[in-house]
Amino acid sequence: MMTETIEKITVDKGLCVSCGICSGACPVACISFDKDRGQYLPRIDHDRCVHCGVCADVCPSSVKGEDYRRYAQINGCEWREEEFLWGTHRGCFSAYCKDTGIREKAVSGGIVTLLVSRLLSRQEYDAAFLVGENQYERQVESERYTADMRLDGTPKSRYVPVSHAETIRYMRNHPEEKLIITGTSCAVHGILRAIDRLQLKRSNYLLLGLFCDRCERDSIVDYFKDRRPEKKVTGFYFRTKEQAGWPGNMKIEYADGENEFIPAQQRMRVKELFQLKRCLYCCDKLNQFADISLGDDYASRESSIQVNGKNLVIFRTEAGERAMEMIRDDIMIEAVSIEEIKDAQGIQRREKNCAYAVLAREELGTQWYPFLKQSISEDIRKSYVAACETIELGMNYPESSKQIRKHNARKERKIFYQRLLIKIRG
Repeated sequence: MMTETIEKITVDKGLCVSCGICSGACPVACISFDKDRGQYLPRIDHDRCVHCGVCADVCPSSVKGEDYRRYAQINGCEWREEEFLWGTHRGCFSAYCKDTGIREKAVSGGIVTLLVSRLLSRQEYDAAFLVGENQYERQVESERYTADMRLDGTPKSRYVPVSHAETIRYMRNHPEEKLIITGTSCAVHGILRAIDRLQLKRSNYLLLGLFCDRCERDSIVDYFKDRRPEKKVTGFYFRTKEQAGWPGNMKIEYADGENEFIPAQQRMRVKELFQLKRCLYCCDKLNQFADISLGDDYASRESSIQVNGKNLVIFRTEAGERAMEMIRDDIMIEAVSIEEIKDAQGIQRREKNCAYAVLAREELGTQWYPFLKQSISEDIRKSYVAACETIELGMNYPESSKQIRKHNARKERKIFYQRLLIKIRG
């Protein structure tokens, strides 16, 4: 019997997150990515495939994947089941970079850019894999940056999947190099699986994990570009502070020199339409298996606005703590508790994701999160069906344009009446 590939246990079930880790780990380079149903999906060249099973082993969305206990073992950390929604940690705080030049370009406090720049310049690490492009004409990919390269294009949020294929490929071919790698929680899970499967040295990699509240398929960029189809887009930014400061609005640059700013609320209104189906089942918003987890500081929102962006920082490993110590003199730090972070990030709302993950065992035959044992109410089942139907609209864009407009109109009315009710109640 041939070993299963990601086609049947991930892609065919609609679970792919387009992380590219399977392609980078494949020993015969038989996996490529093509855009289909609004995202980039892997295609296997079966004439070259040797059915080794590596792609399935490293895939963070495989129905056989998501082994939290094993991720903790790879990290050399303790893991407790009762903390599965936020993870163990060595410390946390709110911080921002003192360098206003870095902070103005960043989407929050500039901590990631400062960390990467400082660690590379001090030769603590050989290179960093980051994203530097903002056009989205092809699949977004991480690229290798060294100390002699400028990081100007890297401090921006990309809310669509990023391919880490080149990162994994480089790790395989240069196993002794020390690398800094940034990614969302699903990417970090896949990188840990690749380190384990390819027998790489975990201590060679500093994983900077980004908080993630759902990843959006690439067609969301098409959706916003199609607002003005007569104009050629030369730059697309999900968040920039240059118009109104933190937390920022969207920005589209056109070939004729015009810049269009779009309120962030417009992206939020279509977020549920364009999210990946795999995000329905995600329990790891705070990226608990990275060395350092970072996100926007909404715990002290007013303070973040005053300084044009701050990061919530959770350091989880000894390597993460050591890296943060190297930039301590260049950042402003304020105390914040893990409870405040959980509240600000709405971690309790992940209980619905947990319920959906239990339903995925029935629908998709997954083996995720064996520690989840809750019973599922009829209301949760109905909301799950509705969520899947909503995601189908995003998958089918642009054919679903008319339905999406109706969906947005209903949402606008709902928001209007909610605000009116609040006003009436005083």
